[in-house]
Amino acid sequence: MKIGIITFHGADNYGSVLQAYALTEYLNDKGYDAEIIDYYFEHDYRQYKPFRTYLYSRQPKAFLSDVFSYSVHCKRIKNFQNFRKEFLKLSSVRIGASDGWQEIASYYDCFICGSDQIWNLNCTNGVCGPYFLDFVSGKRKIAYAPSMGDYLLLDNDKEKMRKALEEFYAISVREASMIQMLEQLNLPISIQTVVDPTLLLKKEDYIQGLKLEKMVSAGKYIFVYILGGTKAYGNIVNEAKKIAKRNGLQIKYVFDNNNAMIKNIGFDCSGCNPREFVSMIYNAEYVLTNSFHATVFSIIFKKNFTSCARGKSSGRITELLSSLGLEERFNLESNGCIIAINSYDKVHQLLADMKTESMIYLENALNVEGINSNE
Repeated sequence: MKIGIITFHGADNYGSVLQAYALTEYLNDKGYDAEIIDYYFEHDYRQYKPFRTYLYSRQPKAFLSDVFSYSVHCKRIKNFQNFRKEFLKLSSVRIGASDGWQEIASYYDCFICGSDQIWNLNCTNGVCGPYFLDFVSGKRKIAYAPSMGDYLLLDNDKEKMRKALEEFYAISVREASMIQMLEQLNLPISIQTVVDPTLLLKKEDYIQGLKLEKMVSAGKYIFVYILGGTKAYGNIVNEAKKIAKRNGLQIKYVFDNNNAMIKNIGFDCSGCNPREFVSMIYNAEYVLTNSFHATVFSIIFKKNFTSCARGKSSGRITELLSSLGLEERFNLESNGCIIAINSYDKVHQLLADMKTESMIYLENALNVEGINSNE
């Protein structure tokens, strides 16, 4: 069975690329022939360009930030391109906004949209047809763990989304909070929650698939990954400094934006490729982050970590931590101490149960007999 996946794989964002990698790897390991439809979505991807010209008229400081960060941005673009080339299974043709969809629709037997925030209408500037598989007719459509982020469904969105989703065979979402919103659409099928694709793979899958190695000689360190602007940095950076000083650790960090306050705190790894990003979590003594996917990989690799608030985007982190009994890892104040997670056994058992439900969902949604019959 040929499966076409459509998601935010082209964003130079660690979570976006790694979730695309994980879902494709998982499906191919199960015996399917899955690949990512190489759809280039200009509206969302433009934020990763070295010069974000669309921002300058309303945010003049963005230009100075882009000039200051130019070398890091170029490094990141090149590293992400190389990662996609080596690790992502992409369609042979890149698809634009209006061309090539008929050929794509005829090529695959089944289509999956998700994961990531492909249904966040702020990101897509409204209902974006390809992310709702509007180019597909007469074939099975499946949603796997798409997210709406912090977007609240407006009345004028509801009819558009209802029409876009009414022909889906199976719908799942990443956050439970989305179900209540989507239930307003009165769709003919039930909706369930599933785990983010990155959680479908095991620790060993990442070690082997991404060729990770233990870096014993590199020295022990805290890994700090922060998303967002200046306001996001202060508390996390100060906490990292305290832990590093008290425990004799180095600091390695990856930040979205350059800022004077982060200079001279450690090794700046900003712009690294996604494989290196995962490797730094894999080898860290401690992880400090306000990122959902850095939290996910900390859990996969059984790391001691602290997840911090990031405005409205914190909901998906707290929901995950709560489901795994790790609520205390959110905004944890350590006073410089490394507060260990006593045992990951219960955490990973809960995670295994969540993964099983998600795997069953995919198995049922992709049921071969159903695909080959007249639905």
